[in-house]
Amino acid sequence: MRIPAALGLLLLLLPAPRVTAVAAPGDPRAIQGTIEWAQGPPGAPFVVVRADDGRYYYADVSRLEEPRTALARGDRVLVTGVEGASPHEITAVSLHAGPAPRVSLTPPAAAPPAQAPPAAVQGA
Repeated sequence: MRIPAALGLLLLLLPAPRVTAVAAPGDPRAIQGTIEWAQGPPGAPFVVVRADDGRYYYADVSRLEEPRTALARGDRVLVTGVEGASPHEITAVSLHAGPAPRVSLTPPAAAPPAQAPPAAVQGA
């Protein structure tokens, strides 16, 4: 009886494995940062973005519908799209140059239902 209790106590003392949230290919992504590489003609099929968190992302911009202006190293951009085969690959759906507001891909919390105004009290 002492051995199972000792093993149970030992298991409780072991550190728990760390689990991190990771997006999967096809999950929506929004990357805000600066252009690190955008060489070639204005129609080049990709750009490299250094996100505000310091990570580098390869953004495939070949399927963008809106016309793109020429991008230069250091330009601020917001890239929205879906994750590619690797976590550092983004297939861009939109690319906005210039200062952009911070975005979140999570839906906003539902607003509480509106309360009906109190019924008017009739005087006696």
